[in-house]
Amino acid sequence: MRVFGVNIPDNKRVEVSLTYLYGVGQALSRKALEAAAGGLKKLEDELEAQVVAFALKEGLEAVAGSAFQAEIARGREVGVPKARSELRPAFEAALRETGVWEEVAAPNHQRLASLLSDPTALAPGVRERLAPFLETVERVEAKLKKAKDHE
Repeated sequence: MRVFGVNIPDNKRVEVSLTYLYGVGQALSRKALEAAAGGLKKLEDELEAQVVAFALKEGLEAVAGSAFQAEIARGREVGVPKARSELRPAFEAALRETGVWEEVAAPNHQRLASLLSDPTALAPGVRERLAPFLETVERVEAKLKKAKDHE
């Protein structure tokens, strides 16, 4: 390939091939490729967001194209007030009052998530006391991967 009147070798890595251009050393070549990769990552993220939006709109669990396919994973999680939230002190007090604090050791501990996700793990009174602080968050993930016939 010829760029700006210079023959660029096809059989070398792009990072090395760019250094054949006058004034382009390894550092500039690497910077240019990193910038291009960042742009590609941004495009990939935008594409992933569009695929998720399409899948949610159409109620799909998988989307297959000519070169890529996406698997859509949905789930629900119970969210608790964040560390600097105004509700956090009252939430911690409710955990202490109900005796759950001792079981979970801290309000962001994995054990708390486990107790909150299992409807039978806590006594009804405890769940009712904590209910004002909890919110159900729907989680959607899309995984893009190359289609098998394009690998």
